[in-house]
Amino acid sequence: MKQEIIKRFVRIESERQKLAQLKSLEKLINLYNFYGNIPNTNRGSLWDKKNYEVELTNLSNPMAWDRTLKIAKIVKIKKLKNVLNIGFGAGYVEKELLGKISQKLTWTGIDISPKSVSKMRLLYPDQKFILGKFQKNKFKNNSYDCVIASEVLEHVSPNETIYFVKKIYKLIKKGGYLICSVPLNEGLELMLLKGENPNAHVRIYTPELLKAELKICGFKIVKSKYLYAFHKFYNIKTLFSKFLRKKPNNIILLAKKP
Repeated sequence: MKQEIIKRFVRIESERQKLAQLKSLEKLINLYNFYGNIPNTNRGSLWDKKNYEVELTNLSNPMAWDRTLKIAKIVKIKKLKNVLNIGFGAGYVEKELLGKISQKLTWTGIDISPKSVSKMRLLYPDQKFILGKFQKNKFKNNSYDCVIASEVLEHVSPNETIYFVKKIYKLIKKGGYLICSVPLNEGLELMLLKGENPNAHVRIYTPELLKAELKICGFKIVKSKYLYAFHKFYNIKTLFSKFLRKKPNNIILLAKKP
């Protein structure tokens, strides 16, 4: 990837972050049609491999495991019944919910990984799993109590982001929820300059930028939760993260359609 493309991308992302922090939403919207995208290498074949490289457990990846449990907990506590999970990956949220809880769930998942979709169809034949991109598939408006988009938006190119989130908004019933998460402080700009992008990310998110995008699309932010990439003593270190001065590595946002 050419250095000038990377530098332009980083510069525009930085400008988006500043406008989000200033709450200048009208000016921010204009930057999503601006040139500055980097090539999007997010493909089903990539996730056929990456989804199953290592089984997710509280030991293999404590932060990702914690994120999975927290997302599943929101679905349980809110007693959500009709759920759409965009980019469900290896299906760990589904494994925590389908067949494990008493509340009846009508579940739809969509993913670009043929392997993941095939596996989930075999595991949960009474639920619906779709192979394809969310942007290119039709869903019924005002039909879901909740949409989950965990570790998804960082794969959506800026010029598609607002359309993507607005489409989610339309699908959710009034009073329903969006649960989303994105990586923070991963050093994508430095990785790109080294010619690396192992997870095919095309956004550099801050909490303010994510919240601003959701507000632009009509959502009301309910609460947020920061996660930290501690590999040992995860729970204890997370508890004392402020004292350890560790920058968060992930954020889960719960947003509501008023």
